[in-house]
Amino acid sequence: GVYNADPKVGDDDQNGVDFVLNPQDGVLAIAEAGYRRNQQAGDTALPGNFKIGGYYDSSDFESLGEPDDERKGNYGLYLLLDQMVHREGGAGSEQGLTPWAALMFAPIERANIVPFFAAGGVVYRGLFRGRDDDTTNLGVYYGKLSDDLPDQSFETVLEVNHRFQLA
Repeated sequence: GVYNADPKVGDDDQNGVDFVLNPQDGVLAIAEAGYRRNQQAGDTALPGNFKIGGYYDSSDFESLGEPDDERKGNYGLYLLLDQMVHREGGAGSEQGLTPWAALMFAPIERANIVPFFAAGGVVYRGLFRGRDDDTTNLGVYYGKLSDDLPDQSFETVLEVNHRFQLA
């Protein structure tokens, strides 16, 4: 996908139907490739999803450490994975345990608040008897903060939740 990333696009004088993409004003290009395994009707093996992607933004970015300093352009790469490892029921059942992981790398620290992000966890669908469509989740998220941010280095979040499917 290619998108207008001009920060002025939301200004009051920017209206109407103008689909101009100017690299000087900011264009965001995103590309992703994925592979879905064992997801066809009748597949008996456990399903999984694998994605790799990246982006480039041609906008001007204010330096985190020096607000008067601007940099042209920014980019990042990411990887997303999930693979069911245990299934309850027969082929095609969505109940079971699925670990997942996500990695993101945006190396220009003076333009990115979080230049490195990693997350992982597990999802169990149908963990409790009689609650086949509920999901129970455990996730850990880690974000390394830019070296250009004073007195900050990283943030870690632990998440535990349960979604009740009522209808």
